Amino acid sequence: MRGQVMVAETPVLRVREGDRVNLLLTAPLPAEVYIHGLETSATLLPNLETSLAFYAATPGRYYVHLHNVVCADPHESSDSHVEVAVIEVEPR
Repeated sequence: MRGQVMVAETPVLRVREGDRVNLLLTAPLPAEVYIHGLETSATLLPNLETSLAFYAATPGRYYVHLHNVVCADPHESSDSHVEVAVIEVEPR
């Protein structure tokens, strides 16, 4: 909690260099998931599990964002992006 606002920490997924990673993702609304630095993406459809698989080839921190989030509130922007996780690739 920061001040009077509840803050959820962004999850950090730790993997080792060379690991095969398979993220199973679902979302209540359509969105595009994108992993910055890995240039990997997938389209998420409502309530449908989607697999996003890749090899953790290079050590570093990679940010997982939802892009083009379709908001439930029609007054909110639909071109927003939301950080949902961080992937840390540790060297072998």
